[in-house]
Amino acid sequence: MHLSFGLGITKKLGNDIYLFSLLHGGIINNLHPYTYPEFGLMIYEIANMKSILTYKHYFYQNYSYNNIDIYQNIFIKKNFRLGLHYNLKYNNNFHKENLSLSLNMYL
Repeated sequence: MHLSFGLGITKKLGNDIYLFSLLHGGIINNLHPYTYPEFGLMIYEIANMKSILTYKHYFYQNYSYNNIDIYQNIFIKKNFRLGLHYNLKYNNNFHKENLSLSLNMYL
């Protein structure tokens, strides 16, 4: 079973710049609660591009870690999106990085 929720707020800093924060939480695996805050920045750019930077700090029982995501998307025509995503997860015991490239087609 996995039950989750989130509550947040967004502040418009400029015509195309948004700052947001969320509080996520839920119950997972034998009714163990978890929670994590998320903070981010979203920028709509020229040439149909969008950048998103997020920071999350996960808490689960006696375990926690940090998560940073950077997304760069460019929308090609109406039906295609090319995305670049960098993810960093770390705490005192581990460090994991991931880089992905994606092409999405919307029907």
